[in-house]
Amino acid sequence: MKLTSAELISCAPPHYNSPISTPRNGSSKISSSGGGTAFLFREPFTQLPTSVPDFSSFESSSVTLQLSHSKISVFNIYRPPSSSTHSKPFSVFLDDFSSFLSFAATTPHEFIITGDFNIYLDNPADTLTSQFLSLLSSFNLNCQVHFPYARQKPHSRSSHNLFRCLTCSGCFFHPLVSIRPLSVFARLSINPAPLPPPTLDYLRPIDVGSFLTDLKSSQLITVPSK
Repeated sequence: MKLTSAELISCAPPHYNSPISTPRNGSSKISSSGGGTAFLFREPFTQLPTSVPDFSSFESSSVTLQLSHSKISVFNIYRPPSSSTHSKPFSVFLDDFSSFLSFAATTPHEFIITGDFNIYLDNPADTLTSQFLSLLSSFNLNCQVHFPYARQKPHSRSSHNLFRCLTCSGCFFHPLVSIRPLSVFARLSINPAPLPPPTLDYLRPIDVGSFLTDLKSSQLITVPSK
């Protein structure tokens, strides 16, 4: 069932009063269930215009925030599980996600990708997992969630790593990831990107007498424009 903005706010901690939600594509009925992505912001904040292309195999949304000394974009991804009627073949997802990463790579500032990919990434021997991790490596991305965790099915004791927090290698912030029931928290320690060293132009000393002589003989003085 879709959540309204008021319902999202009621689920949020205090002062998180500005939800931005993106319902599942083609999900126009209030009775439709599952899917969709959302952001909750703690006020005050400065949001900049942003957008992300649509893909058939996963749902996505994004926000760009203006920080004191920099900007950061956050991409939120949800890939339906294979049991979902909205699921697409894994090959389609890999093609779509590769296109998405190519788009994200053009971001002119730091970015982070987070979400639920419904892939058992704690099992590197799995063929789908290895293909996905290989794709991340080709885009120089690091995974920040390394512990097994998932929404467990009833009567199931198994858990898997389904959630992702992806950052670029060499980024200037480092997520501190922790786990709580039904959620993964990542606190960003953000430092401003180092400024380039100043460029100094060394000028030769000016001969004031020669400069005045040249100036008096120039057409700016001898033939002033009317």
